[in-house]
Amino acid sequence: MPILTADDSRIDAYEDYVRKAPFTSITQSVEWGRIKNNWGSFYVYLGPLENPRAAMSVLTIDGFAYATKGPVGDRFDVDTLNALVEEAMPELEARSCFLLRLDPEVPFDDDLNARLKADGYVMRNRNLPKEEAHATTQPRFNVVLDIDGVDPDDLIMTFHSKTRYNIRLAGRKGVKVERDETQEAMDEFYHTYEVMSQRHGIAYRPKAYFDRMVQNCAGKGILGIYLARVDSQAIAGALNFEFGDKSWYMYGGSLNIMRNYMAPYLVQWAQIEHAIASGKKRYDFGGIFGFDDSDGLYKFKRGFTHNNEWVEYIGEIDKVLDQERYQAFIKK
Repeated sequence: MPILTADDSRIDAYEDYVRKAPFTSITQSVEWGRIKNNWGSFYVYLGPLENPRAAMSVLTIDGFAYATKGPVGDRFDVDTLNALVEEAMPELEARSCFLLRLDPEVPFDDDLNARLKADGYVMRNRNLPKEEAHATTQPRFNVVLDIDGVDPDDLIMTFHSKTRYNIRLAGRKGVKVERDETQEAMDEFYHTYEVMSQRHGIAYRPKAYFDRMVQNCAGKGILGIYLARVDSQAIAGALNFEFGDKSWYMYGGSLNIMRNYMAPYLVQWAQIEHAIASGKKRYDFGGIFGFDDSDGLYKFKRGFTHNNEWVEYIGEIDKVLDQERYQAFIKK
């Protein structure tokens, strides 16, 4: 049966495919499963492991199975999804799972949505109120910048004039951004992340979660820890993953001091420049929950994508295995 576990002797071949697949995500990697070490995991593939045609990495906890941003392959295809789910069913049943959830980075499409529903999946997307964009596990609306083959000098001119001004202002004030992947850099980043989260009154992840990113991803050309410094003081930072054709800004932070230095703008620009130099095609600013400039996070991200709308993804694709447990789960 084409199912692997993380300690299988063949897992490196699986990971090699996930990294090289045209349609992929860091959250489908074996490394991601190790970062989320309080979850169980298993890995499904179609075809020979030496040359698979699709794969799906599944994390499990308390009967909930989640193939976050999966599956991977040449592209998203419903028939391929059905084949992967069929292969996964014995393992899902062995783990007493009541639900397999997927949320691939595929733009919303009425025909695709209808096909998935016809094939028995429960869809969670436009049937949820737009103002409840946070009701899905991953945001359905992301700000994504097309950087395929662009020149940085041309790209920056497409930004909102205020965004360009703030990037340049940070430089004039002596802010320097460095990219690292060491534990020491992660320690400094986490401090900026913790301070920012407390300032905004939002929940934040424990330090050990970020430490596992260094332990599992450093030295593999995946993880970037960006720190904006004034002299030796790190005043802002970001965590970035480059995987497949995408650079993904995943977490950010900033201190309460020197906020008029506009360091977060320069941090974003440093990530974008590195992604262009690395040959990436997309720069993902992450999700949004507001849709006008009254939402500060939306306003910040839209300043870099002034000429583009957000991307609306297909949402959550739920394969329900136990209806009673599923209903209790979604009502939480």
